[in-house]
Amino acid sequence: MARVYKATFMCHDGGGILYEPGLHYQTDLSAGGSEPDPDDIANAIWGEVGIPFQQATATAIFCDELVVTEQVLPPAIGVGGAHPVGSGGLLALGDTKLPGAMAALISWHTNVHSRSARGHTFMPNPFNSLDLAANGVWSTTFLAQLTGFANAAISHFAVGSAPFETTVRPIIYSRTRHVRGQTPFTFEVSGYTVRSQPHWLRSRTTAP
Repeated sequence: MARVYKATFMCHDGGGILYEPGLHYQTDLSAGGSEPDPDDIANAIWGEVGIPFQQATATAIFCDELVVTEQVLPPAIGVGGAHPVGSGGLLALGDTKLPGAMAALISWHTNVHSRSARGHTFMPNPFNSLDLAANGVWSTTFLAQLTGFANAAISHFAVGSAPFETTVRPIIYSRTRHVRGQTPFTFEVSGYTVRSQPHWLRSRTTAP
């Protein structure tokens, strides 16, 4: 039986403000296969998207770990795992004039025309005012880093060895449909749009 995971990059800046971009994945088992250990899922996801994520993240942001949590409904208790990171972003910091609450947005698309089949990820901003053009959009350099991460994030990959490998694929997860007992409640990601306009997240204005 397939599992649905939310993968969260657990990050913070020097002021203690949290940055927790997330993605959803689903496991597809081969015939006769069994679910991989959640830590193996976390390790594999980081192996696919970790470096591209850091390349799109300023050095002012420190990533503690990538955490995966199974998406289940109460009273069920989902499994979880983690990949330790313990290092910062790789994007040159610059002048640090942009506030942390100014977020970059990637929208994820599927082949299903429904609001339930859409998703997004709020990425940290580059902190460098040179990456915000005069017309209020992100620079081509920063957009290219976000595009690199998005390309990695829509890839399918395998965990384990043939003939019992498990395919892991990016999805949109609809909690609402899941709660209502509607199927499907997952939709495979088929593409993305990197938004050129910054977005403001109030959750990134104060530390917990």
